[in-house]
Formats: sequence, C-alpha cells, structure tokens
Amino acid sequence: AEFSSELNNLGVRVGALEKKVSNIKFNAELRLRYESNKDVASAGNETLHRFRLFMTAPINDDWTFKGRVSNEDRDFGSRNNNVTFDQGYISGKGLGLDMIEAGRMPLALGQGLVSSTTSWDGIKVGFGKDLKTMVGVVRKAGYADGDNSSTQFTIGNMSWNATKDLNLSGSYLKDNRETTVYNTYAFGAKYTGIKDMTLSGEWGKNRAGEGSTGYYTTLKYLGADKAKEKSYGIWVGYRRADAGFDPKDYHALDISDKFAGSKMNDVKGFEFGVEYTPFKNGMFVLQYDPLKSIDGNTNKKFFLANMYVWF
Repeated sequence: AEFSSELNNLGVRVGALEKKVSNIKFNAELRLRYESNKDVASAGNETLHRFRLFMTAPINDDWTFKGRVSNEDRDFGSRNNNVTFDQGYISGKGLGLDMIEAGRMPLALGQGLVSSTTSWDGIKVGFGKDLKTMVGVVRKAGYADGDNSSTQFTIGNMSWNATKDLNLSGSYLKDNRETTVYNTYAFGAKYTGIKDMTLSGEWGKNRAGEGSTGYYTTLKYLGADKAKEKSYGIWVGYRRADAGFDPKDYHALDISDKFAGSKMNDVKGFEFGVEYTPFKNGMFVLQYDPLKSIDGNTNKKFFLANMYVWF
C-alpha cells in the first residue's frame, strides 16, 4: 500500500515502453560448407557460406507472419550481393480449418521425397486430427520453362500416425500445364519403435512423360540436437531414381544447390552421414554419397562438410 502510487506509475511507464518496441522476433542461421563434387560434367571443390535471418511476428491470437531473408556466396570473401527475401507468409487457422498458410512459404510433403524445399508461392490449407490432410495450389519461385514461368502446381498430402511409433504418409504434386513435367505421387513411412533408431523411406512415381519411379530409405542411430551439447547421430541410406523422375530438380532430399541432377534424377547409390553438436546451437555434419547414374557410366559421388550455427 505504501508504494502503490509508485508501482502504478512504473506500470504505466513500462506499458508505454512496450508499445514502442517491435513485436517482431528475429533469429538466424549461419552455414559454412565445403563440398566436393566428382560428377564428370561439373567436377570441382567449393566453399560456401549461407546466412538466413528469420522473422516471426504475431498478428493476433490465431495468425502469425513469418519471413526469411537469405544470402549465399560461393567462396569465402566473395561479395555477390545475392540477398533475397525468399519467405514471407501468414500462418494461422480459421473457417473451420486447422491450418492456413499463404504467401511465399516452405513446402514439405510426405517423408521428403516429393518436396521438403522452400520458396513456393501460393496457398495451402489443412484439416483433420488423426488423419491430417493438406491441399493447396502453389507456384515454385523462380520456376521458368519457356512461356510457362507462372505455372501452378496442385499439391496434396496425408499423414497418419498409425501407432505411436509409425507414421504413414501419401503425397501428390502436379504441374498444371498441358504437357506436364511433374505428375508425381508418393507413399512413405517413418518408424521409431526400435530404441535409438529411426527407419524412414518413401517410394514415388512421376507419371509425366514415359513414367519414372524413385525411392529412398534411411536408417539413423540417435540424432544430434542443437540444444544438447555432445549429442550425435549417424545414418546410412540408399536412393534410386530413374531419369525423368525429377527433371527440374524440384523434388527434395535437400542435398546441395550445386548437385542438380544428382538428387533424385538418373541416380542410384548409398549415403553415409554423421552429425555432432560440439556446443549448444552449433552442429557439424559430414555426408558422403558415392552415387552413380542408373546405367553406372556417370560418376555422381559427392562429399559435404557443414558447420551450422544458430543464434
């Protein structure tokens, strides 16, 4: 009671100060990468650095704005001024839907075979508790194929936790041109019922053209956690995709921007990886893929060494 007037005045001043402070929250990611590519068409070694600045701002209780500014340069010390506003979208719920996202946004479908990439323009909506369903219409940012630079894609995704250890998924991506390049569906699963192990995989078919199939499977032990110092993970995987399965390199299994054609198009082979958290919010990742073309005549092996820092 003795200090009630002073406390009231303090509350007024703090409230006035809070109104002047932006409600946008920022966090960032820095990635330093060394990559070695043995593809005979583009053999070579490179060092790259990428910086991403993430923005999150609540609009109200149901809606949030999310954005990202990115820059990636090849060779340390280069100045490409390659800064892009590659994400900017609103995310929320309403109209009886559990999820609505619109703008330039990331797109994750299934277990990652069809898409787990960023910078898609459009809208997607989701609904369902046990069987989660998502549909939408999007356009790949930067997509250009002759006069079809504004081609739209129809997307769909279903995810079901069959048990506490088993997730099943189905996904779909189709470009809406008369002559399609993508008309892809996929089915996948992720199983965590074995202690410290995660088994995941997905099979898909692109019905465009003559029809091409692709699949991958990965077995992972433990897993590095950026919030847990000295945590680690190791994995081994196998992937195979016919020529024409991912002709524009828009499917996922996000490896590296440089290795277009070695992701899920005319490729087969194993993958080996290890990840380690030397300090909180820092992670070191090594990955080696001794890949080849389907006929085995083209060497597509590559090696990546990444250092991530989040702040």
